[in-house]
Amino acid sequence: MKVTNGNSSSIIKPGQEAITNSGDIKIAEPNLLTKIAWQRGEFFFDGNNLHEILEQLKLWYNVEVEGLEELDYTSTFKGSIDKNQNLSSVLKILNLATGKNIELKNKTIIIH
Repeated sequence: MKVTNGNSSSIIKPGQEAITNSGDIKIAEPNLLTKIAWQRGEFFFDGNNLHEILEQLKLWYNVEVEGLEELDYTSTFKGSIDKNQNLSSVLKILNLATGKNIELKNKTIIIH
């Protein structure tokens, strides 16, 4: 399949994806687990730190986050969580996985 972006064009093969940015085209092998998780309605984490995970939760559940300065950005996590769970249940999973006290108060995730 031919992909065109401005004056650039590339050919992609089955199983590849094209990423365009400012007229450039980058051909990549997609992370199929991420794509499948999205289709199945799951958050999928593959070496994400807690800050990245909380950013996804912030967008999905439309909440704010306080206490990001409490986070260790070097620890990473792998796994998936069903997006249909309520946020309180997701935070309980994160509490167990991280050893942090993460709670929800008035549409704000608070990290202690």
